[in-house]
Amino acid sequence: MEATTLEKQLDEFQLIRSSLLSDEKIIFLDEADVWTHLTREHEDPTTIGLIGFKKPGTSARFRLDIDASLVSFVVEVPALYEGRIAQPIPPPIITVKGDQITRAEQDRWQEIIQTQLEQIEDTECVKHPLPKLYYLR
Repeated sequence: MEATTLEKQLDEFQLIRSSLLSDEKIIFLDEADVWTHLTREHEDPTTIGLIGFKKPGTSARFRLDIDASLVSFVVEVPALYEGRIAQPIPPPIITVKGDQITRAEQDRWQEIIQTQLEQIEDTECVKHPLPKLYYLR
């Protein structure tokens, strides 16, 4: 992963993290320690280099949890994603998870997500679609 690509992804994560409400949290699922450190270091440049962390070996995959909600959202960010929904790079994959939801509810949520992604793709300004999708919640 190139530094500029990683930088653009970290910009998006920072936008999302700064927009979270008190009952919402992001949990990185793969290489959690590396991704968490990189996002915090990106938010607070005074910590750069204090701990020797490597670049992530996997694409970012995180879960957005909302307290008192039956669903959570898992986001898989393609390695080459740079904050724009544009071909040939595929958009992030967003899935709905929940232990206590029916298949019909999960399908309904997936339809909502797909509709929101299509609305973002149809706008002229498609920079930072992950935060925009988050704002449409």
